[in-house]
Amino acid sequence: MRRKEPPMKSRTVEELLLELDLTEEEKGKHAKLIQESLERQKRLIEYHKRGQEGVRTLEIYLRSLSRSLLIIHQSVRQANDRLAGVILQNIPESKMPQA
Repeated sequence: MRRKEPPMKSRTVEELLLELDLTEEEKGKHAKLIQESLERQKRLIEYHKRGQEGVRTLEIYLRSLSRSLLIIHQSVRQANDRLAGVILQNIPESKMPQA
């Protein structure tokens, strides 16, 4: 049976860096890396939002296209049925299919 370990206390990157014995140069490098990471994270969040908006817009267009295609399908089927009726009414008996 596996023992359950106690949950670790959540700490920020800044808190962890304070615990390390870093030179000023290392602190500057870490600060720069953290800033770059935060900027990338913001960009990723923005890209995700834009992607979600694009998906929602695409879903709207696809639903509209689906409705249009259904209407076209129904119209073609009705026209085909009417055409079949006209053909049956006007076909000579000699050409009428026998069952």
